Amino acid sequence: MKRRKMLLAIVVSMFMMIGFLPGVAVADEHDPLPPNFGFIPNSGEASVSKVDLVNMEEVARYYTAERQDPDPIAWRTSRIAVDADGNAWVLNVGSDALGLTGAVVRIQADVEGLTTNEDPDNPCDFGDDQAVQVMDVGDPEEMPRAIAIDDDGYIWVGFYGSGRLVKYEYDGSDPDNPKLNDFGEWTDLGIGFYEMKFAPDGTLFISSRQSTSAVDRSGIAP
Repeated sequence: MKRRKMLLAIVVSMFMMIGFLPGVAVADEHDPLPPNFGFIPNSGEASVSKVDLVNMEEVARYYTAERQDPDPIAWRTSRIAVDADGNAWVLNVGSDALGLTGAVVRIQADVEGLTTNEDPDNPCDFGDDQAVQVMDVGDPEEMPRAIAIDDDGYIWVGFYGSGRLVKYEYDGSDPDNPKLNDFGEWTDLGIGFYEMKFAPDGTLFISSRQSTSAVDRSGIAP
């Protein structure tokens, strides 16, 4: 019994000493949570809001199109996907009535060292925010309306107007001239793309006005 009490006293003493050792941090139940951000497209404004999901507040806003004719609402900034690094990829769908060429807009998650927006009430002028990269995709009136990113980082875009599905590879080697290089294309799926998501097993599920299909990407050659 005496030996047990002695061991218990030693353990308690060691625990108390650790709390006072320099450089040893003891976790506090009130330590702040790590940053966690989400992105929300604002269709009528042709912009994207960056939201702090820990404190539930908008912390930045990014324009995805010009603030002039056509009106920003015509771009229908809507569908969005987020890659493994937290970068947001949003579609400027465009309008068939105006013959606009749609675009994929990349919003960089890591903005350290960039000239970028830090006030959601006063976004940078379109073209001045280094966290925003706009890349045209498709032809006029094709209307990119579905976007998904696979485990390898490829960007998949489905076009509502033409029914095409295109697999892109992002090339950001020149930040001032980013590119989306075609890595594969399918034109005979017979659907008008409206939304799509990857399942955990790599199957691409697509919804459209005409049907809902499952496309196995393993059968798609690069």
